Amino acid sequence: LNPNEVRLQPILLSLTPSLAYRWGSLSLGVSLEYLYADYGFDQIQCRPTAGCEEIQLEGQNHGWSGNLSATWQFSGRVAVALSHQLPSDFHDESLQVALPAITRVYLSALMMEGLHWHHSYSYSQWKDKGMSFVGYPDNLELLIGQKNSHRYATGLDYEFNQWRVGLGFSVDQAIDSFGGYDYRYRVGGGWQLAERWSVDFTYMYEQYAGKSADIGG
Repeated sequence: LNPNEVRLQPILLSLTPSLAYRWGSLSLGVSLEYLYADYGFDQIQCRPTAGCEEIQLEGQNHGWSGNLSATWQFSGRVAVALSHQLPSDFHDESLQVALPAITRVYLSALMMEGLHWHHSYSYSQWKDKGMSFVGYPDNLELLIGQKNSHRYATGLDYEFNQWRVGLGFSVDQAIDSFGGYDYRYRVGGGWQLAERWSVDFTYMYEQYAGKSADIGG
């Protein structure tokens, strides 16, 4: 770590038990999410007259969220689903965590025997949400969302005999002050070894929106 640099390490883990009920072609679901945050903050501050000082913070925190969902199956060939993720907000003396509400819509269609085409759209209310460390100014506005975000994803999955192959693509609107879009490409597959055993693989390529700023004054 060099002088006047900062290393941030927020790690979030979640545990999500769920319940679902099916009534004919309609399924309803509810889940409760426990969130655990393990964070670290390391900075070397240098002043012209006082020299350099290393500041280190470590800690853990936790919070709660939840999800409501509904799925409607049409004639065995088309399924539509809607879900809503509840926001979460928790903090301690060093870290503020504010996660957004997210609304998602899914559509899955059986195009032909073994071939499914999946679509999803999500709207995330990221504006003024994110993670912030007390006493650390987010001058580049990368830690707190500056706008809400749209995401679209589509993919094809094909099953034949004991094999599965799939392709996918998604585009996410960046939530920082620089804007732009993040793209992800996925290819994968699997092999059903037995009734309860399978081997799966996935390769993903990510292309993030470029970030550039003149901070030299």
